Amino acid sequence: MVVQKGRTKLASIRHLQQNEYGVYYFRFTLPEWYRARYLNKANALHISLLTKDFDVAKVRVGQLTAYTQKILSNLKNNERSKDMADIDINILIKGFRNNIAEADPNIQDSVYWGSDKFEDIVDDLRMKLGFIAHHGLLEFVDTDLENIDKLFERAKEKVAREQNNEIAAVLGEGGIVIETKATPKETSSHTPIKLSALIKSYKEEKASSISEKTLEQTEGHINFMISIVGDIEVSQFDQAKLREYRNALNKRTKSRGGTISEITNLTKNEHIESCKLVFEHAKTFYNNGLDNLFSNANVKFKVSKAEKKKRVPFSKDELQRIFSHATFTATNGSYNHPYQYWAPLIALYTGSRANEIAQLRTDDIVEVNGVWCISHNLKAPGKKLKTGDERFVPLHPKLIELGFLEFVDLFKQKKYQWTEDRENHLLFKGLTKDKKRGGYAKELSRWFNGEYRKRTQSYTGFKHEIGVKAGAGKMKDFHCFRHTFATALQNAGVSDEFSYQMTGHSDGKQLLGGAGRLYRQGASMEVLHGELCKLDYGEPLEKVKPFFELNGEKKCRNKVKCK
Repeated sequence: MVVQKGRTKLASIRHLQQNEYGVYYFRFTLPEWYRARYLNKANALHISLLTKDFDVAKVRVGQLTAYTQKILSNLKNNERSKDMADIDINILIKGFRNNIAEADPNIQDSVYWGSDKFEDIVDDLRMKLGFIAHHGLLEFVDTDLENIDKLFERAKEKVAREQNNEIAAVLGEGGIVIETKATPKETSSHTPIKLSALIKSYKEEKASSISEKTLEQTEGHINFMISIVGDIEVSQFDQAKLREYRNALNKRTKSRGGTISEITNLTKNEHIESCKLVFEHAKTFYNNGLDNLFSNANVKFKVSKAEKKKRVPFSKDELQRIFSHATFTATNGSYNHPYQYWAPLIALYTGSRANEIAQLRTDDIVEVNGVWCISHNLKAPGKKLKTGDERFVPLHPKLIELGFLEFVDLFKQKKYQWTEDRENHLLFKGLTKDKKRGGYAKELSRWFNGEYRKRTQSYTGFKHEIGVKAGAGKMKDFHCFRHTFATALQNAGVSDEFSYQMTGHSDGKQLLGGAGRLYRQGASMEVLHGELCKLDYGEPLEKVKPFFELNGEKKCRNKVKCK
């Protein structure tokens, strides 16, 4: 009966509720117009009344209700003279229209120029600019709208921080002590956390956006720091600890082929960059007052030009060496797995990354508007893309001429599959997922790039077998096929816009500015295919024979040892 009485009392007072510990709190459902204006994800305010006394809570909730309604009324009616903002927005929109009107026809097609869809894009731009203007950030928008998405996100973050505080600050003027629910960024309190727990938290938070390999490397870097300064609480990491860690890092060594040497300054800076990211994580989620000492540029080590190794395209002579090898020319099929024939060719003619090729499924080769393409997607479990952006890349006529489509069709057949899951059937046998680090390119990299064998004190790998060597300050590995592809497109007169769309290069996001990046669907496959057909490597590829001319179906079946 007592409980029922308490419930009756609560029900009679609007906006008053009580938690499981008996503390009363104010709950006010936010109106639709407020949530729309501020893009507020929360439906209501929750403010503790800091009392278990019903009579005290009743008085406070009445005061809070009156103040809240007053502030919401002021916010709703306050237009803050939008005339100037509207003028500025119209100028920006006009500039965007003019930019598209003068653009290449392919760029116009990619944003549906002249259609209702283009007007939808403009309306969306206007909405975002209005939101940015409402929060006082319009003056920072670039004339080409390059940074519109960043400012839009910043405005939303501002709302997230202030959504309760805007009302709470005015309520406080009435002498009412209140408490608001805040996100980790908003709290001024600091949650103690040790370095070992911090790296665990960082890995959990980044698991969906960063590769397992990178996360493991970061964890290794933090564990080295812990071995020097101890598993201390993050806030205890001061200038003295930084000097101690940096001195130890400067003396760190590695062993290779029985030879011990100091790690390079590049490697040292990788350690420091890992520490910077993890401490920034701590600042965001555990202690917003933390001074991230690794943010100071002077913390890093100076890297000499001799240390900086840059990947460079394969030369004409190196391409000749690679594709004159028996793998591509001998009728005995000099390979252990078909990927050793196809992967270099796919990389050379599509610019695809090693892992993108290695994780291809049989249903990733598709026809789009009459153009055969590779679909780099995230449909199957375990797939990863460096930028997270899916894309289609047209197949060069050379790949089709060499029998790639027939190869794909062959391995779609049930008798050529080595897994029961036909939907997720990998195209290339032997390139399985690395259970420790993720990704599928481990064996491909090991085959082409090789590794150092201590016992023989020599390198293995296809590139060493054929004598491909990098000069001072340069690097030659499988990834250089991608650089070769990009350079060849440039030499053939293909614009960066099309090149970046095919390679999925992050720089491509900046070509048309923020508005273009947000709304563009990209050039059509017909246009991309036309640009790709300009690519011709000539003599270095002349000796390459079609796959099935080197390997009959029976021989191919025996090679991959299908069930």
